[in-house]
Amino acid sequence: NNKEFGEVICKVLEKCPNYSSKKDDLTKKICKYFGIITRGTPRKQLENQIVWSLNYLKKAGKVEEYKAKNVRVRLLKSRSITH
Repeated sequence: NNKEFGEVICKVLEKCPNYSSKKDDLTKKICKYFGIITRGTPRKQLENQIVWSLNYLKKAGKVEEYKAKNVRVRLLKSRSITH
């Protein structure tokens, strides 16, 4: 479910400096959050789920995607799911 997965993404971003992370690093950070190691097809499925959930969070105004040296995702603190 995108909402539940979105909450996990927000929790992971809350632990990042400036509530921000490289978009490409989110899969690794979420795997670490759950304590799982995944490669190949399961990882690709997880990455797809993260993309769907990020789109849900962006539409809900909870995160923003922006470009620095790379594409990053930032939690908008005032609209965090957990607050």
